[in-house]
Amino acid sequence: MSATFIVALIAVCIVITALVFVITKKKKESDEVYYSEQIRRSEERQAQLAEQERQRRMMQRERASRS
Repeated sequence: MSATFIVALIAVCIVITALVFVITKKKKESDEVYYSEQIRRSEERQAQLAEQERQRRMMQRERASRS
């Protein structure tokens, strides 16, 4: 094997390693964005449900006080 072939092979290995690293990092970042958005939506949903429940109880109290 010639020295040029060995250097080219090493260069290809380095490029592949760098690509795998970059792709993995990008995937991790996109996963973090996705899951943080899911958590935010879940918290919003919980807040809405809590507000609906609070309003429902207030209406029940009003009805009970009218009776």
